[in-house]
Amino acid sequence: MLKKYFKMNRNQIGKEKSPRFILQTKQIISRIGFACGIILVGLLICVPVTAYDQQAIDYANQGVDYYNLGQYNSAIASFDKALQIEPKIVEAWVSKGSALISLGRYTEALDASDEALKINPNLLEALNNKGNALVSLGRYTEALEAVDKALQINPNYSMAWYNRGNALYRLSKYDEAIASFDKALKFNSQYTEAWQFRGIALEKLGRYDDAISSYDKAIQINPNYSDAWYNRGNTLARLNQYDNAVASYDKALQINPDKLEARQNREAMLEKKKVVKTSQQQTQKAPLIYAPLGAIALMIALFMWQKRR
Repeated sequence: MLKKYFKMNRNQIGKEKSPRFILQTKQIISRIGFACGIILVGLLICVPVTAYDQQAIDYANQGVDYYNLGQYNSAIASFDKALQIEPKIVEAWVSKGSALISLGRYTEALDASDEALKINPNLLEALNNKGNALVSLGRYTEALEAVDKALQINPNYSMAWYNRGNALYRLSKYDEAIASFDKALKFNSQYTEAWQFRGIALEKLGRYDDAISSYDKAIQINPNYSDAWYNRGNTLARLNQYDNAVASYDKALQINPDKLEARQNREAMLEKKKVVKTSQQQTQKAPLIYAPLGAIALMIALFMWQKRR
């Protein structure tokens, strides 16, 4: 959920000074004398004050509302209107980038993040969005550079640790990825995506029980997390726990009936379960079939041995 960065605070960004500001200035002038007061007022006028157009702020806030409702295209349209009026509203660029990422428009999200960073090169949210977009574009080393810069500014930034883990996972650096996911969870223990991707990385290392525990933690936080149920089913399948795997796929499909991979894997597990059951039945029947034949062979052998004697 995006916060409204754009609330008009006249003490900081408004075109008009607040009555409190004017009163304080008058009090200072009366205390230090007219001449010094003129100098002070001159200094205050020379201090750069960012004055955003109110209509631009309204459009930006409207964009935030649309974003939080999941209406990402409408959000982007509102941010664009705000930026047409005030191209330097850095938060509008950042929020536009977040909406573009939600729509899978990663190249445009990268462009929006870069525009924000031109205004403020150290803006954490812009650096994190840039890293997120770069991971999705397969540019993992560049993604690490972006999120590492964010973490230099704020080592406690859980989302940057998560995106760092994502980039490392894609580079097959699973131990390092797990360490980054652990960092993300240290600063936000309710980070379901971090629990899930931690589980995926653990599975890659063959640590299946640990992976299941990680998925279980994600599901405990959000029981409707279909991807966590799906990946839990995959790990259980690797352990040949077919019934439990099918149950996890069922949960994933109950939440998201359109998840094709879960449906296909569920069918594969049911088929495999059938094959295993048939094989076990045949193994159990084998002694019953071959035992009489063995006895007959033994009798013939004894008969031939006695005949030779």
